[in-house]
Amino acid sequence: MTETFRGGQPCVEMKAISFMHGHIDLIRAEVHYQGGQKCALSKREVELLRYLMTRQGVPISRNDILTHVWRLNPSQTMTRTIDMHVSFLRRKLRDNSENPSLLITVHGLGYMLARSLLYETKCASRLRLDT
Repeated sequence: MTETFRGGQPCVEMKAISFMHGHIDLIRAEVHYQGGQKCALSKREVELLRYLMTRQGVPISRNDILTHVWRLNPSQTMTRTIDMHVSFLRRKLRDNSENPSLLITVHGLGYMLARSLLYETKCASRLRLDT
């Protein structure tokens, strides 16, 4: 992961993710395909991508995703919403659902983003007030 430092603090806020069909602008919540087409991402889809990028190439359980992205207690929740969001994201990323190469299902463990994805980071601007 590329880190940029500003004011001595590490910055790891993801700005964009590049993949074989184009790139994902996480700030504007859009997928930009080669050829110029665009597709909007929901706020939850962006949150899910950001969370999966924190452990790129490592399987993350549905329970962890429910806890950190949906902020739900997995022991009190029965839902297929994660699977549905992954399915929608695969369509938007043009990832083959039968043999995905970007958003990978790790049977019995959860989901992970492929290590082959490239991403940019940015630092949030610091506001300085002079008095």
